[in-house]
Amino acid sequence: MPKRAREDLLEALEEQIDFLRRSSAIFDTGYKSEAKRLANHVMILLHDSKKSFSLLSQLGVKNQFKFIDTGALSDSVLELIRADLKARGIDPNTKMYHQSARLLCLAKNHPKPTLYEPLYDSSLKDSKWLSFNEWWHQDVILDHDDRNLSRNKLTAYLRDKDGGAHIDPKLGGNYHRLTRGKAQNMKLSVGGKLLFDEGPILPTMRQIAFELLHSITQQLESIKRV
Repeated sequence: MPKRAREDLLEALEEQIDFLRRSSAIFDTGYKSEAKRLANHVMILLHDSKKSFSLLSQLGVKNQFKFIDTGALSDSVLELIRADLKARGIDPNTKMYHQSARLLCLAKNHPKPTLYEPLYDSSLKDSKWLSFNEWWHQDVILDHDDRNLSRNKLTAYLRDKDGGAHIDPKLGGNYHRLTRGKAQNMKLSVGGKLLFDEGPILPTMRQIAFELLHSITQQLESIKRV
């Protein structure tokens, strides 16, 4: 079977970049389930297995690449809070003082003042650049019982089990707890009526896609020169 030409791979990369941009734009208009399609494109770009090869690996750049972690500022702020609590004699290791969703913030725009929102580019200047393995396997949804989800696990669950490319008959325990059990959901009620009940999974996937798209576009010219 003939090997793909590099020009073909670069064309496929431009296509995946376009898919990421379009699905991200759709998500941002309110169609949160578009995060599942984002998961599929992220896996096409990054996931390697015995039988499949990611696009960035085929281009020979995945392990030379740097990937931006936009949750670095959240970590720094949380450490300052925890240090202050410890100095005051307050135990900082209770679930109250854990940053549950590293890549999210509270929505700033009315009428949804208390819901999860991706960080987008708001923390770029405080971000860190990581190797692929550091970035891909870094926990981005943290649980006080240490049942965490990394970028890798979250993306794979959405793509392989929850509608990105396949519907699995069973879901992993922690993913099920976060999505169907609604652990870490934020709720907004007005006049006793529940208006919103949303969890961190889908907006975190949107931020992962933002990070990947930013990382690729910042290094695109170097990819073309390899």
